[in-house]
Amino acid sequence: GMGGMGGMGGMGGMGGMGGFGGGGMNSMFMNMGGPGMGGPAFPGQGRRTSGNKRSYSASSDPSVIPAGTAVTLKGLSAAGKNGLRGRVAGHDESGGRHVVRLDGGETIAVKPSNLQQHPRVTVSGTSASDLNGLSGTVLRYDAVGRRYAVLVDGGRTVSLRPEGMVVKGGTVVTLEGLAKGDDNGKMGTVEGEKDGRYDVRLGG
Repeated sequence: GMGGMGGMGGMGGMGGMGGFGGGGMNSMFMNMGGPGMGGPAFPGQGRRTSGNKRSYSASSDPSVIPAGTAVTLKGLSAAGKNGLRGRVAGHDESGGRHVVRLDGGETIAVKPSNLQQHPRVTVSGTSASDLNGLSGTVLRYDAVGRRYAVLVDGGRTVSLRPEGMVVKGGTVVTLEGLAKGDDNGKMGTVEGEKDGRYDVRLGG
């Protein structure tokens, strides 16, 4: 089904446009760190989109993180695995897990909530005029402070609230904070952003 986004809760499996309810960017979380981006949360507002939009995922399911996506393992009971980096190699539909090939060559199947994606973002709407408009890469998410550490092109790392950046199309996110709760918790792929709203194509 198609849906908009009420927030980017995490980019872990990280979580647009037509009048989706839920408020502005602050009311929507795109999970880029957990079931979405693999853990983090990105606020925003979205709209439903039609199914003829381009899918950025190698899978036909927009809730599946695309193969080749760089990720970091997190929240696993096997503490020795947390913090290891790799790339998504595939998706186990029967188990609902993503197969990750770690940088050392090992493969591991994990839930999307155990993945932190590292999507490209654009800094926007912050009080630091010298940062607005710059692009960067999400490094990690602080769930307590609800901020993302973003490595801005040029080498500077900054701490941004979800509303202080715009996520690039192709990022898989989990919706949270929508006023109309039917789509909260669903995962989908960001297809674009305009006027503070995201186009998100949801999985079935």
